[in-house]
Amino acid sequence: MRFLSELPREGTALSNNNRTYGWLIASALLAILAVGFLLYAVLHAVSSDANRRQNDVIRDIAYGTLAPETIAPAVTTTSAPDTTPAATTTSAPQTTPAATTTSAPDTTPAATTTSAPDTTPAATTTSAPQTTPAATTTSAPQTTPAATTTSAPQTTPAVTTTSAPETTPAVTTTVAQTTAAKPETTAAPSLSPLPEGFPPEADARIDFEALKKECADIYAWITVPGANVDLPILRHPTDNAYYLDHDLYGKESDAGAIFTESYNSKDFSDFITVVYGHSMRDGSMFAPLLEFRDRDFFDKHRHIIVHTEEKTLVYQIFAAYRWDDRHILLNYDFSGDLMRYSYISYVMSIRDMYSVIDTEADVDTDDKILTLSCCTYVDGNRFIVQGVLIGER
Repeated sequence: MRFLSELPREGTALSNNNRTYGWLIASALLAILAVGFLLYAVLHAVSSDANRRQNDVIRDIAYGTLAPETIAPAVTTTSAPDTTPAATTTSAPQTTPAATTTSAPDTTPAATTTSAPDTTPAATTTSAPQTTPAATTTSAPQTTPAATTTSAPQTTPAVTTTSAPETTPAVTTTVAQTTAAKPETTAAPSLSPLPEGFPPEADARIDFEALKKECADIYAWITVPGANVDLPILRHPTDNAYYLDHDLYGKESDAGAIFTESYNSKDFSDFITVVYGHSMRDGSMFAPLLEFRDRDFFDKHRHIIVHTEEKTLVYQIFAAYRWDDRHILLNYDFSGDLMRYSYISYVMSIRDMYSVIDTEADVDTDDKILTLSCCTYVDGNRFIVQGVLIGER
């Protein structure tokens, strides 16, 4: 009986121990989860900061030759006036008069009597009578010619041939080369004026030569005025999914890059061109596109600009809506007008709280539609912003 009466106490002790162990295990798991979350937050912050800095650097490279209206006048007004007048007024007057006034009078009288008419009448009337009789009547010709032929001709021509002819042409040649090179530096290709209503960002100049030194896969540049989208567009030559998790330098990255697939041409001549990008939680890459879910934002920011090496394309945004995981280019055959019309009609009919559609937009089957696609973190859906081509230059 005593043994049986003690059983509940042992059972209670065992259950208390189990509770203690359970709390210890739960606490350890919570601690591990907390540490893991902190590590993830730190790594995400570091990655986000690196991604932002990389985007800032690539923008600086792209806009290194931006706007000839800003840079070209600066080159012209600063360099041209400082070099050309300095070379002309400083070197030419100092060398040419010095060579003319110093050497010419010294050589003409001393070397020969025929150059007297080139100087003044005084040289003719004074020196010629004195030298001619002396040479004829007296024995002085032995000394005078010696002094004349030895000292005057040897020293004076040396000064003449060294200083005047060699310095003056050198200065003249240098100034001529500097002046001729200026038009090549300051001349910029002229652009047609922007059509009325086009955003000023369409007048930007993108330095694709410098960008291709960073990444050969860069072939275009996209800007969404009003939203913080201002990035290069890439396409990998063999792997359509490469830039989902690689940055433009080929390093693995959660942010990836803005890219298109081989299903589209690089000249944006297809009926629909799809440009992909991640919607990063730090607001980078295509995250600003989610702002177009708001009608006020949509109404105030209606343009997308794409720069290529050959031209600049301007699109007017007409739709922003939620989309499922279907691949637009693989699920629709846009080779015929019927499917194109069906697709446009479907987009214009979308009505939900996450979508904004301009039903009055003029979009037809022969238009060129740019589609920007990003993730939404909701049910695996994507968010689409579409614009129709309204002009190019």
